[in-house]
Amino acid sequence: MTGATRSVEIHAPIERVYDVIVDYEAYPEFLSTMSGVRVLERGADRAVVEFEVDLIKHIRYTLELVEDRPSRLDWNLTESRWLRRNTGSWVLADLGAQGVRATYTLDLDFELLVPRGITSRLAGTSLPQTLDAFRKRAEDLSP
Repeated sequence: MTGATRSVEIHAPIERVYDVIVDYEAYPEFLSTMSGVRVLERGADRAVVEFEVDLIKHIRYTLELVEDRPSRLDWNLTESRWLRRNTGSWVLADLGAQGVRATYTLDLDFELLVPRGITSRLAGTSLPQTLDAFRKRAEDLSP
């Protein structure tokens, strides 16, 4: 099992940051490991989305995401061949003129035994790169 929490400050309005987070289909445009996204269901505060990522290998998984605009997003794994668990959240704190503090929490558990070195790399390298990609995307889209 791999768990990690990281925060990043984003110099953009909270609504803009939230819009970037819930624009699931745009993820492959700015996340290098994301090779595909398909929204299967979408409601007022809930989405079911299939993601394809290239990490250790090509992994496809489906998440149910609960949206609480503009400050929170939670998800749970509903289907995957390679993952046993994928739960997490985005929590956004409005800092006013300074922007937003975005805190990302992730808890993964793989079906197969994954060496600790690989899971540490995922948490230590991939997670900061992912947060930086979201930060850059939100800041670039801000007026």
